[in-house]
Amino acid sequence: MKTISNPLWKPIVALAAALFIAGCATTKTVTIKTVPERATVSIDGAEAGPSPVTQTLKFEPSTKTFAATARLNGYQDCSIQIGYLPSAQKEYTIQLNRFQKTVRVQSKPAGAKVLFDSQPVGLTPKKGQSQAFEN
Repeated sequence: MKTISNPLWKPIVALAAALFIAGCATTKTVTIKTVPERATVSIDGAEAGPSPVTQTLKFEPSTKTFAATARLNGYQDCSIQIGYLPSAQKEYTIQLNRFQKTVRVQSKPAGAKVLFDSQPVGLTPKKGQSQAFEN
């Protein structure tokens, strides 16, 4: 069995171990898209602009994650976490869901025809879910 006699191997191994334990700072350029597209994107609370947004993120240490949040009137805010791994993933999509409203229609006398978007949905009294209208 051959032994290593180079006097530099111990400091090199120690440095490699320290970098591995501490994690190396690294960057990744990502594109964040939203559905629908015109949502405002924030990364770790700082506004990045309307989607799609392309940013270079610095992961220091490499285990750091970033919170990407999308906001649009009439929709619930939604957030995702972006990490360095998988390093090949460069594109992220945030799906926003419309707010829902409960609609109750009553009439006197009861039994009036209820239309929603010009379509009959029943007779009064009527209760149902409706998506928020866009501004």
